[in-house]
Amino acid sequence: MTAVVALIVQFVFSPAPTDAQRRLSGRRLPVPIISESNMLIPEDAGSRFYFGNDVAISDDGETLVISSYCAEILGLWCAGSAYVFIKSEGQWLHHQTVTAVEPQRQDYFGAPTLLGDTMFIGANSHHAGGYNAAGAVYVFTRTPGADSDWTQHQILTASNLDHWDRFGISTAADGETLVVGAQTVNTAYVFDRTDEGEWIETQVLTLPEMGG
Repeated sequence: MTAVVALIVQFVFSPAPTDAQRRLSGRRLPVPIISESNMLIPEDAGSRFYFGNDVAISDDGETLVISSYCAEILGLWCAGSAYVFIKSEGQWLHHQTVTAVEPQRQDYFGAPTLLGDTMFIGANSHHAGGYNAAGAVYVFTRTPGADSDWTQHQILTASNLDHWDRFGISTAADGETLVVGAQTVNTAYVFDRTDEGEWIETQVLTLPEMGG
């Protein structure tokens, strides 16, 4: 693992004084101070890789994932990648760069969501089932422990995928449920994790019809 310098910045907040502290001091106390803790810049980032467009941090605060959705992978423009950092002695160290096993040109792979030892990476311009920019979500897993490597486990697509749906533009997960947004069709897809650890689509959510 190597320490890198990134465009994402960690800030440290000093707490605001309480009303009681203000009364006891008899004078005006300073407002909270926000100070830069450290800046991260990957050593291999290109000028148009858009590193830092999306970020996710684990619940325990030990794993940080930063997207670089226009990274060039294997000569494929904007295939995309995600940088995984782990915290060590208060500093973030670059642990792994995650890419699709079979990257595509203009996949825009990179937008992360973390759920324990499962990571979801949206690729909203992924060509799926013969449909341009239908979109996909890649599922990665690791063995428990922040220093374990992530491996690709599954690729999720919509059951009714179509051209330009941009499935995977946003994701959110909690417990055994994942919700995936599809930008251009105003739709969200609900996936649930099976006992075998696979994710299956269980519901499609759309905007209710508006009354006249």
